[in-house]
Amino acid sequence: MLIVCGPGKHWVPPGGKKEPEDVDPIATLVREVFQETGIRLKRSQAKLLGSVVRQGRKTKKHYRLFLYEITVTDAQIGKAFPVSSEHELVKIVTRTELAGLVSTGKFSADSARLAEKYGLLKT
Repeated sequence: MLIVCGPGKHWVPPGGKKEPEDVDPIATLVREVFQETGIRLKRSQAKLLGSVVRQGRKTKKHYRLFLYEITVTDAQIGKAFPVSSEHELVKIVTRTELAGLVSTGKFSADSARLAEKYGLLKT
C-alpha cells in the first residue's frame, strides 16, 4: 500500500477532494497521487475496490472515501517523493507492515476501516 505522512501525523493513503477539472474519482486519484508522491499514474493502473460515506468531524458534512488498488512499476516507485508541503514521507508498505501501523494507532482510522473491509489487513 502506498502511504504518506506529515510531521507528527498519522500515515494515510494519498487522497484529497475532487477538483473542478476532475472528471471522475479516478481523475482525482491520479491527480492526488501525483501531487502527494510524484508518481504519475495512468488511469488503467487503478481499480476501484469500494467506497464508504463518512460524516466530517468539524463540518458534519458527508463525504465519500474511495479505496483503489493501484499497480505501479519499479520505475514509478523509484521516482516517488513528497512533492506537497502537507507530507514529509512517502512509503510503500506490505500488508503486515500496514497491520502493524493500524494496531499501534499510527494509521488513519477511516482508512483502516476501509482496508479491513476489503481484506488489506490480512497477512
